[in-house]
Amino acid sequence: MALQGVLHRVFAFLIMPVLGYLLGATIFTHFWDKVEIADADLAVTALSCKEYGPVTWRGFGFVSECRARVENKVSGGATLTTVRGFLAPHLVGEQVVVREFRRGEVTPERPSAGWGIAVVVLFGVVWLYLSAWVAQPLLPDRRVTRSGGQSRLRPPLGRAR
Repeated sequence: MALQGVLHRVFAFLIMPVLGYLLGATIFTHFWDKVEIADADLAVTALSCKEYGPVTWRGFGFVSECRARVENKVSGGATLTTVRGFLAPHLVGEQVVVREFRRGEVTPERPSAGWGIAVVVLFGVVWLYLSAWVAQPLLPDRRVTRSGGQSRLRPPLGRAR
């Protein structure tokens, strides 16, 4: 019985938070990394990509790091940079719309970012409720009776009154 209690605590306080973070990051990254492929004044073209995964700080799945060429079609200038996240190996050679290029960082147009935030907030609320439900039997009962009688406070585990 003691082993079951320890496993329940490990699951509730170690595994649930890590799993929640990874699932939330996966959901957010799924929507955040969707990009538009179209003509624009500023575009980025992936030249080569490396994939990392299947589990990264961005959640479950693979994350790409690409060497890319950023072109300004108005001024005709171009530069090479490393882009993380939104480019993937299947986009090598394709031009992707970019909103801005500042200090070596590329910011793409993200049409689905709002949906990603909404779904992650919903997931977070459900996950917190589920985590509280799983951890609730492990927390001490701190309720007091309404009649003003003897309280039902229990001593911490391992201590007698």
